[in-house]
Amino acid sequence: MNSPSGAKGMIMLTEKCVKCGAEITGDGFLADESKPYGDLICWKCKLPLAFAGEFMQPQIVEGDSWDTDNGYYDCEIFTQEDAAEDSGTPLDEVTKVHGFCARLSANGYLDATEWQGSYDTPAEALQALIDTYGDD
Repeated sequence: MNSPSGAKGMIMLTEKCVKCGAEITGDGFLADESKPYGDLICWKCKLPLAFAGEFMQPQIVEGDSWDTDNGYYDCEIFTQEDAAEDSGTPLDEVTKVHGFCARLSANGYLDATEWQGSYDTPAEALQALIDTYGDD
């Protein structure tokens, strides 16, 4: 069921993606603001549309990070001790989390925004990019 209110953002229900037909439950859907009643599309279909025609394109990666007082640190690059020292967080308060991080990047160039995240789902990561860098 689509909401005629034109609400933007996350919609929590079970439906099929109007583009690929995939059945996704819960927060795997994003409201497509370009449709009059917010037709639902999955995050994989929304990803190439979110910044269509823009130089910087979204990247979403799944992995483990260290959660600190100053943000997240990639577990493949930083040890727990390095993350604690760099962030000024006591070692026993640095925890490993699994999730999705997102940024905008210009493929083939070094241009990229800072990573955002960690988020529980790729849909939340994409929505964070849209909220931060998308056109109003």
